[in-house]
Amino acid sequence: MNGELLSVEEVRVLVQAKVAAVPGVAQVELEAGNEWGLIAWAAGTPEAQGAVMVNIANLYDEYLRRPGILDALIDRLVAPIGQMAASVAGGQVYTMPPTWEQARKGLYLRLDRQDRLDEIRAATGGLLIPISRPWLVRELYQAVVFDGPTTMRHVTNRELELWGVDEATVFDVAARRLRELARQGPAIQKRELFYVLATRDGYAAARLLAPAELRAQLPSYLRASGLIVAIPRRDLLLAIPSYRDDLAVPFVGKILAESQPYGLTTTMFHWDGNDLTPIRPRPLTAHTA
Repeated sequence: MNGELLSVEEVRVLVQAKVAAVPGVAQVELEAGNEWGLIAWAAGTPEAQGAVMVNIANLYDEYLRRPGILDALIDRLVAPIGQMAASVAGGQVYTMPPTWEQARKGLYLRLDRQDRLDEIRAATGGLLIPISRPWLVRELYQAVVFDGPTTMRHVTNRELELWGVDEATVFDVAARRLRELARQGPAIQKRELFYVLATRDGYAAARLLAPAELRAQLPSYLRASGLIVAIPRRDLLLAIPSYRDDLAVPFVGKILAESQPYGLTTTMFHWDGNDLTPIRPRPLTAHTA
C-alpha cells in the first residue's frame, strides 16, 4: 500500500471477506442505513438460524492509530461471528447474554426498515420475531437491539423468554438507554447549507426518539424555530430551519444523495422541538434502482 492508510470502504471489504470465510456463515451483507455496519447470517435450520450485526467504527479508529495491527483487529472482531456459527452448527440457538441483568446494560432503541425486520422473520421461519413497534411512517419501526462491544443483534421473542421479562419492560429500558446516549451528544453542527448530526454508533436517526435530549443539543437560536429534519441513513440526521424555503431543493437533493447505498428513509419531518410530523412523503423504494 506504499504506506497509505486504507479507506473505510477498503477495510470493510477486508472484514466482509474474513467474515464470509468463517465456516457456517451463509451470507454477509451491508447493513441498510449504516455505512459502518455488516450483517452476518449463519447457515442452519430455520429454528437455529441467527444473525449478528458488526460495526467496524471502533476497529477503524484503532486501525488509524495502529495501522500495523489491522489483521489482529479484524480477527478480534470476527471472533464472535465464529462463535455464532459454531453454535448454529451444533444445533443451538445463538443467544444474547443469558441474564436480564447482563443484557439490560446493552439495550437501545433504534429505527429500522420494515423490510429488514421482515427478513429476520422469514430467515427464521417466523420463529424469531424482532421486538418492534410502528413509528410515524410506514417503512420504519422502532426496534430494540442489544449492542455489544463489537456486534449488535435485534432482540426477539426468544430473548424475552430467556430473560423472563415482557416487551414493555424491554422497551422502557431500551428507550432510557437511548436517552442517556443522546444526552452525551454530539451536538448538531452547521456544515455549509445544512445542520448535521453524524455519528458512527448507528443511532443518529434514533435520536428523534429522544426529542428532549436532542433538543438540548441544538444551538440556542434553533430551539425557538421549527426544523425540517431528515434521516436518510441510520448514522446521519440532517436539518434546516423550517422558514428557509430557499433551501428546500438542495435539501431534498442532499437527502437523496445521502440515502444511497445505505438508505433508511427519504421522508422528511417537521419538528417543533417536541412533535414530529411527516411531510412530503418520499418512500425510499421509489428512489432505488
